[in-house]
Amino acid sequence: ITTNPFTSKERDYPIDFGYSYAREFISKFEIPEGFVVSAKPEDLSFDNSVMNFKYTTQQQDNQLVITGVYILKKAVYSPKEINRVRHIFGQIANKYKEQNELEEQKKQDTRQRKRACIN
Repeated sequence: ITTNPFTSKERDYPIDFGYSYAREFISKFEIPEGFVVSAKPEDLSFDNSVMNFKYTTQQQDNQLVITGVYILKKAVYSPKEINRVRHIFGQIANKYKEQNELEEQKKQDTRQRKRACIN
């Protein structure tokens, strides 16, 4: 989800997804040699009457693994629930837009490294 599909302010009819469903997205990115993850989005997790959602970003060796899972609890949401559905889908879209940052790792002075190994 990169944009919130529920942008209209008012809705007179239900949101019908056809069926309740779950989606899982897993992205793996190789961290280039000489780089480190300098910033990543905070994990987010919630479970409410609309859906269950979990978003994590983890570093595993030289990979950055981003996982997003959402489970719709119902197939049909009433017009009274539109504000809550809109808010939740907005949260998810914003979370997926957050960026991870890499920075080049500073090379250690070899003289300092040798000195550290001797002591």
